[in-house]
Amino acid sequence: MIHGNKLRLRLSWVCITAVVWLGLAQVATAFDFDFDEEELFGSFSFVDELDESAPAEDFLIQEGADFGGSFNFSMNSSWMWSDPERFGQAPDEEVLTNTLEATFFADIRPKDDYRIFGKATVSYPFTESEAQGEQPARGFDDIVQIRELFADFDHDDKWFFRVGKQTIGWGVGYFFSPADIINLTPIDPEDPEAEREGPLSIKINRPVDRHNLYLYLLADQATRLDELAVAPKAEIVLGGTEVGMGAYVRKDRAPMAMFTLSSGLGKTAVFAETVVKHGSDKRFVRHVAVTPDNPLGLELLKRDDEYFFSATGGLRYSYADDEGRYNLTFAAQYFYNGEGYDDPGSFVEASIPLYALGQLSASDLEWPSKHYGAASLLWTDVLRSGISANLFCLSSLTDASGYARASLSWEPWDRISTSVGVSYVFGQEGGVYTIFGNPLTLDVRVSLGSGRF
Repeated sequence: MIHGNKLRLRLSWVCITAVVWLGLAQVATAFDFDFDEEELFGSFSFVDELDESAPAEDFLIQEGADFGGSFNFSMNSSWMWSDPERFGQAPDEEVLTNTLEATFFADIRPKDDYRIFGKATVSYPFTESEAQGEQPARGFDDIVQIRELFADFDHDDKWFFRVGKQTIGWGVGYFFSPADIINLTPIDPEDPEAEREGPLSIKINRPVDRHNLYLYLLADQATRLDELAVAPKAEIVLGGTEVGMGAYVRKDRAPMAMFTLSSGLGKTAVFAETVVKHGSDKRFVRHVAVTPDNPLGLELLKRDDEYFFSATGGLRYSYADDEGRYNLTFAAQYFYNGEGYDDPGSFVEASIPLYALGQLSASDLEWPSKHYGAASLLWTDVLRSGISANLFCLSSLTDASGYARASLSWEPWDRISTSVGVSYVFGQEGGVYTIFGNPLTLDVRVSLGSGRF
């Protein structure tokens, strides 16, 4: 049960955000403007992941239907040496991974202002199985995954709705996004542009000139009306800069307010997020005296009455010469995690037995450090050779431990590609990433017949 002061605080958050959102909506009604449908709607083309934009931008001025998808088959073999000095000798571990999956989508528009979109993925193995050793259990929802299923419609060309399971663009971060607690899967820093799973939700969008107001009602895991989450958001465009302000409120969850900024400086895109939470959804660990009743000397605690501030900022730069010899993309981002530890390595080591006992969840273990950094450099089609090179690094700046990877990829023929990569865990013993030492891994991947249809 939520105590009276916490209930009043949460109601205050709801009232403040609702008043701001409705106030801006009243301003919107004061504008006397007509939509230029040709400019606003444009034409539709399917990409692997739909852009999270106002539903108005997804409508067509003509009716129709589109079907398609993608197919992926690959084999990946990796060899791991726990001691990098033994590289070239017999590896300590060798793993072969096979990937077979197909994604199908249907984009149906029976009317120019009504759209139904669905996307599902089927992956191998196609049988359910129980957990065995390090292999997790595999259920039907692992074999067939509904990525998205939603409908777009509007009222009077002013209010735009998207209802159903959908990916939501909440933050602006590339490798990290502390503001985004709405989508069901977090960003993978090593593959930041990978498709993510979104919640069952209702999105209401009200364009105001170049600006946008949003209201989200999030229904995932809700079994009662008061368990719905509410998330209002406003996006304001000031020249070439977009500013976002939003909040998230849900019963028994820490309320959050966030601010985002994205802009451009020539060919460089810059972005930033700040987040303030009252309380945390995590369980924290601290060291206490060892006793017969507590042989681990660890105590779990909640920090519901504290404020947590997190922030991130970064940039992305792209360069391409006229001859196509230098196609470079660089990205870098810093993340201050207000819910992290000053001694994250000690926390990770202490949390292992608690996690095994079920006293900590995977979400309690995410991002244990206070300071993180990530960077990548991609050189596509190096000197027009058909080979692409990629460098990536993710680091806990608090204890200077991290993970680095270098890879080369090549597509000698259509529908056949291969890549080779080397990754290394660096840092002193006892760091966030070095709990199990400093392993070196070599992997080779071959993709056959993959493509879109």
